[in-house]
Parts: sequence; structure tokens; C-alpha cells
Amino acid sequence: MKLRVLLALVCLLSLVIPALAQSIDGKWEATQTTQRGEVKITFDLKNAGGKLSGTVTQGQGQAQEIKNGKLDGTKVSFETTQPARGGGDPTTVAWSGTLSGDSLKLTRTGGRGGPQDLEAKRVK
Repeated sequence: MKLRVLLALVCLLSLVIPALAQSIDGKWEATQTTQRGEVKITFDLKNAGGKLSGTVTQGQGQAQEIKNGKLDGTKVSFETTQPARGGGDPTTVAWSGTLSGDSLKLTRTGGRGGPQDLEAKRVK
């Protein structure tokens, strides 16, 4: 009898837990303060079994493809490649952070300047 109850509980949890998982899929927007003023950053994200893909668009620039993207629970990490000015080698920018409901808190490292924190909000 106890075994049946335990099995029923496990089956029920296997149905409920995925429904409670947070979704990162969709469009997110953040504002970054620079020396030239405010710049809007748009994230178009898609999760497929923990593999994160999509694009990041900064200001009026071209969309940059997400590479090495991962979503592990609420932890997010991915990379983008930033073209160099003047024909130099492109720079890899690493993004990492946490997902909490309609808020995506990220730290951007690499590229121009030091690490930068920002918070993106889900576009509804």
C-alpha cells in the first residue's frame, strides 16, 4: 500500500514540476547606460531542453547570435560575438545571470569596458 502511494506521488510530481518550471522563451528588453546615453538591448530567447538559443540586439545594431547558451534551472549563460571596430578581431562577450519570473538579471563581461550588470524584463 505504501509503495502504491509513493508511486502515485512520484507520478504526480513528474507532471507538476515541469509545469512549474520558468520559461525564458520570448522577447526581453533592458536599458544600459553608456557614455552616449541610454541604449536598449533586446534579447530574443528560446530554450530547448536546457540549450539556449536566440539573438541579442544592442541599440540600432545588427542582431548577434547566441552561442554556447545554457539554461540550468534559473541559471542562464551564453556568449555573443561583438564585431571589432576598424577591422580587428571580433570580441567574445559572456553573459551570465539568473531568471526570476519576468525578470532576467545578467552580467555582461568582455567587449568594451568592465563587467556590466543589467536587468531585462519580459516583453508581454
